[in-house]
Amino acid sequence: IANVRLPKLSHTKNETVYINVGDGNTTTQLSTKTSTWDSHYKLVAHLNEVGTGNVNDFRDSTSHGNNNWNTAEQPTRVKTLNGKAQRFNGTSNFLDFGNDASLNPTTGYTLSFWAYINSIPSTSNVGVAGKSLDTYMMGIGYDQCVNVFVNWYYSFFSQYSVLRTPVYLTGTYDSVNGKLNISRDGNLIQSENLTGNIPTDSHNFTIGKAYPYSGYYDGDLSEVRLSDNVRSPDWTKTEYNNQYSPETFYSVSSESLGGQTETSYTIPCNELGNITSVSYTHLRAHETRGNLV
Repeated sequence: IANVRLPKLSHTKNETVYINVGDGNTTTQLSTKTSTWDSHYKLVAHLNEVGTGNVNDFRDSTSHGNNNWNTAEQPTRVKTLNGKAQRFNGTSNFLDFGNDASLNPTTGYTLSFWAYINSIPSTSNVGVAGKSLDTYMMGIGYDQCVNVFVNWYYSFFSQYSVLRTPVYLTGTYDSVNGKLNISRDGNLIQSENLTGNIPTDSHNFTIGKAYPYSGYYDGDLSEVRLSDNVRSPDWTKTEYNNQYSPETFYSVSSESLGGQTETSYTIPCNELGNITSVSYTHLRAHETRGNLV
C-alpha cells in the first residue's frame, strides 16, 4: 500500500487517478515520500516496522524526521485490519519520538491513530499518544473513558464498545474557535469549550505512555499522525474511510497502451467528506510495477 498525495478530492463527483506502470524510460524513483504530507503534518508514524532495538527503527514519514529515540522496551509488530501495527504489552512497551520544536503546536492540533484496546487500566489513567497533560495528549481512563487533553482540560467519551475492536480515534483542539473535540471512526462524539494557546514543556512525544501517568497502554496502535492545525470533520471522516478499507475505497480498471499498462483508480464521491484542500488516500498497485508519484 502506498500513500499518495492528490491535489484535490471532490465530494460531489467521482475522482479518477491514473498510474503509469511498466515505462522502461523511467529508471529512477520520481516520487518523494516526505512530500506526500502537507506542511501541517509534524509526525506520521505508520508503525509498520520491525523493531530491532535501535534508534530510528520507527520512522516519521514527514520531512521533520521525528524518528524514535528509545532502544529498549520496543513493541512487537502484528498484523491488523488495515495492515501492520505495533502491539504494546501494557507493562513496559513504549516509543519515544523526542521533543523537536515541530512537536510543539501552539494554536491547535489534530492527533489521530488506529487502536485495538486490549484492556482498560483498573486503577490509573494511561497516556496513549502525545506529550503530557500539561500540553496535549490522548489517553484512556480507568473509568473506561477515552480522553483528549490540552493543558489538563479534557474532552472525553465513554463507550465500552471501544474495547477489543479496531477504532479510529481523533482529537482536535482549536484555540481560535474555542473547541476541544474527540471523534470515533470519523464521527464527532464529544466537544468541550476551551480557549488559549497550547503550552510547551520539556516532555517528549511518546506512544504507549505519556506524562504524568505511570501506566502503559495495552493493545495495538498504528498510523499515529500529528498536525499543528485543526483538520475538518470531513477530512477526519475521509481519512477513516480510506484507511478502514483501502481496497473498497476505490475501484480499479486497466487498459493496455503501447505495450505499457495505464491503471486507473476511481474514488467514489460518497466516500468523501466536503474536502476542499489536499487530501490523501491509500492505493494498492495490484501486481504491477512502477513508481507511485
